[in-house]
Amino acid sequence: MQVLRVENNDNKLIQRFLKIQKQFLPKLRYEMIIRTTKLLEELQSSDSLNLWVISTDSQDVGFVQYTSTDDVHVTVEIEIEDLLEREWKQAVSQILWNLNEDQIAVVYWNRTEDRGSQIQWFKEIGAEITLVEYLNKLILDEANWELIEERVDTYEVGDLEISVHYSDEIFQRYLDDQEFAEEMADFKTATHADVPNGTSSLAPKIYTADKLRKRASDRIGNPNYNFVLVLAMNSSRIVGSTKVNLHGSMGHNGMTGVRREYRGRSLATYLKSVSLLHLRENHPEIKYVTTENAEMNTPVLRLNHRLGFRKLCDRLRIELHRSDLRVR
Repeated sequence: MQVLRVENNDNKLIQRFLKIQKQFLPKLRYEMIIRTTKLLEELQSSDSLNLWVISTDSQDVGFVQYTSTDDVHVTVEIEIEDLLEREWKQAVSQILWNLNEDQIAVVYWNRTEDRGSQIQWFKEIGAEITLVEYLNKLILDEANWELIEERVDTYEVGDLEISVHYSDEIFQRYLDDQEFAEEMADFKTATHADVPNGTSSLAPKIYTADKLRKRASDRIGNPNYNFVLVLAMNSSRIVGSTKVNLHGSMGHNGMTGVRREYRGRSLATYLKSVSLLHLRENHPEIKYVTTENAEMNTPVLRLNHRLGFRKLCDRLRIELHRSDLRVR
């Protein structure tokens, strides 16, 4: 078993990384798919690559990617084909030992019946399951269109303005309209703070206008960042939103939030219904939509189920302080 670090001047290993990563695309989260599609154009220009290929003597069987969440937390994406238990533990142990002593690994792991022993092993080496999420999928042909259409047709928006936007339009507005960028940063910070976080040591995200504008500058015009955003606004104040990222035949629904003072009005259901109806009418290539929700977020789970989302599997957030690692 080898864990090979990808260097930006090693074209052969870069191609091996992209090939094995592509094999896992059907079961990866949308965010990982986005990173995959833009890797080829960025790998060779990057100063530091946090990417690895996991290989046996005969074939490549998995990959690893690190993403720094903040100064301490590092999201570790690990995907490995079914291996002998000893080989699997050897590969993961080597990967975790690459972290700095003061860092915390945040590993997302889909819980299926055949991964039970692997999850137990994470606990034995000092890791903690801090959050359980459900991965959900909606096949658009099987959506509850009666409910969706009824909600869009009859919902009383009152003094709210509902609008649908695409990614480049939003990115350009961040760059041109400082007040809009500041309002969006405030809205995202406020609504993300209310998302259930379990026992995680990850702090709620803090958004700023400068960060949004920097991201917009980096991503505008890039087809890998294509999304539909539905906004609910009261004058210049953003009070609700939902977003669907578009990738081939797949959409990923996220960034659904409503300010506290506007909750209890079924606004989230209405915004999601508007987004799904927009997909059906304008994006026939989208066949299904995925999302993930915390197990403890009962209102959103109930909402998604009514719309037609069905659970695929559990997704665990596993956190490990590098200094607590009990295996070598």
